[in-house]
Amino acid sequence: MTGEKREVFLTVDDILFYTNGGKDIYLKYLGKINKSMRCPWRKDTIPSWGVFLSNGLYYYKDHDDGSSGSAIQFVQKLFGLSFADACNKIKWDFSLGGKPSISQKVYENKVKEENKRIHIATEICVFDKKHAKYWNDYHLTEEYLRKYNVFRVKNLWINRQKVYLHPDELTFVYRHEPSKSEKILRIGVDPILKWRNNAAGSTLWLKEFLQDTDKLVVSKSLKDSLCLSLFGVNTVALQSESLSCVESNETWFKELIKPVYVMMGTDAQGKSQSHLITAKYGFKHYNTPDYLLEEGNNDFASWVAKDIKAAEEHLKSKI
Repeated sequence: MTGEKREVFLTVDDILFYTNGGKDIYLKYLGKINKSMRCPWRKDTIPSWGVFLSNGLYYYKDHDDGSSGSAIQFVQKLFGLSFADACNKIKWDFSLGGKPSISQKVYENKVKEENKRIHIATEICVFDKKHAKYWNDYHLTEEYLRKYNVFRVKNLWINRQKVYLHPDELTFVYRHEPSKSEKILRIGVDPILKWRNNAAGSTLWLKEFLQDTDKLVVSKSLKDSLCLSLFGVNTVALQSESLSCVESNETWFKELIKPVYVMMGTDAQGKSQSHLITAKYGFKHYNTPDYLLEEGNNDFASWVAKDIKAAEEHLKSKI
């Protein structure tokens, strides 16, 4: 069992901690704060509202009606939201992993639109035990991963805004040095935020590491290709599991004089894309056995995690 099925939860205390006791929340929505200022939700001629610090947390005080509250309650009242929606708005606006108070479809479209112009910056660090375990399940060590430019992320900025990384989530960056682009993998967040990348759709991962061998395996993911490389296989990973990525590199593929094997997912989509590619370019087809899909293993990396000896024997018998 790999460490991928994880969930993390952001508490109210987490929100306040990562916004400096709520101070950053007031600054974001008001621009500045003071102990005496005009109320943000009514017209004031004389300042009757303010923000004050108490025991490390920032509260608002309405001197007109005597009410007061935390930074989250401030957002709740300012935007007319429920407490839960106020928390979600803060998490979304501060890149803490929440969702805005909009429909799931609109939310997904906002993320997709952001990805079109995404800027990624990362600070990397050494693996701790839980980050190491995630890859060790696939028989991949930190030392091995670093050779292929896969690192643990300590700090992450998306479009120049720092992203909150929960202590329980796992965060990695794949760096594609030829294009200076990056792909972020986050385990334990909303699925729509699991992958963030600014690599071109034509990117072939690990292409810069190819050796002069007698065959090549094209896989659907960098994880699959990393596992294939454990057995000395020459491999590249497509930026996306689709024919279009191969078409974008058509000239390069046509110049290859070695046999090319295509290994997509074992599910219906993977098989469909694999057959489209092999049919158009005359490549050979290779996939993991169908029975693995019934056991919940859709790809080669999952098989390596489950039974590395069986995966190796099958690979060598087919390629």
